[in-house]
Amino acid sequence: MGRHDYVYPARWRRRILGGRRAHVPLSLRTAATGLGLIPYVLNHPLIMEAWARAREFALASACARTVNFANEKDQADITLVSDLMDKAMAYFTERNIDPGSPFPSDASIVKCLTSAREYFAQQIDSGSEGDVALWSDLYNYASSIDADCGSLVASLITEITDDIDDEIDNLLRVSEVFCLEPTRTVAETRDLIADTYSWVGDIDFDDPRNTEYMWYLSKTNEEPRRIKRSEVNKPESELQIGIARRVYELDQLLAQTDPNETIAQFLLNNPDQRYWVARVQLMSKTVYGEPQHNALNGEFLPLSL
Repeated sequence: MGRHDYVYPARWRRRILGGRRAHVPLSLRTAATGLGLIPYVLNHPLIMEAWARAREFALASACARTVNFANEKDQADITLVSDLMDKAMAYFTERNIDPGSPFPSDASIVKCLTSAREYFAQQIDSGSEGDVALWSDLYNYASSIDADCGSLVASLITEITDDIDDEIDNLLRVSEVFCLEPTRTVAETRDLIADTYSWVGDIDFDDPRNTEYMWYLSKTNEEPRRIKRSEVNKPESELQIGIARRVYELDQLLAQTDPNETIAQFLLNNPDQRYWVARVQLMSKTVYGEPQHNALNGEFLPLSL
């Protein structure tokens, strides 16, 4: 295994997915800004892809399972999720804080969980015969209340999927090597940008508000910070957080190049674009890895990631 490879054991799975073994200290939830996470999230897109795939795979596995109320194993799963919902409601009721945006208040969490718990109890009490899509129905109901409620219920129902730990382990094996495909043409690369980064076209980079801020590394504690670009004397200290802008600039350069030219030829004239070409090529093969945000805009909220 190379130095760019990462394996996240199955015992970490529920921490990644947000299950009952995950514990977020209150201080983090009430005081965190998310600034420190942004460079990691944007500079490790393949790890983000793996985490998202693991979460979606576990959720899909749970939702695909049907329940037979006469089956002992299914009854055990129902009891487990019921107990977890009750514990969650008791916890948020007792804590009863409002951490402020973008986090939901504990009161709103209790309200949505109470509604989901009542719906769950009704489904169980219905005593339907045969196979019932209990888990997908519960998740869809919770998601119809709001996204936060759906995410919370998702973290609870994935607790019944501990039989897929090996598959989760495989999904969480990541190689962060960005391999360039030099024989691709400029036209093909522009097509990849148009497909994978279509959202970048919605950002007007001629509008100064979309490049108003820059990110840098604090000299005192070596943590990422952001500041208005107009207040900085040394722009070379900027961290490469503006993924959207760099992809836009790459596309602009490609548009001025012969579409039949190979990427190898293009990079001979534009060597500083090597990483961004490799990133575009690689991310075109992923689904979740690239957050669709402009981190240079003043209205960008780090915690939204």
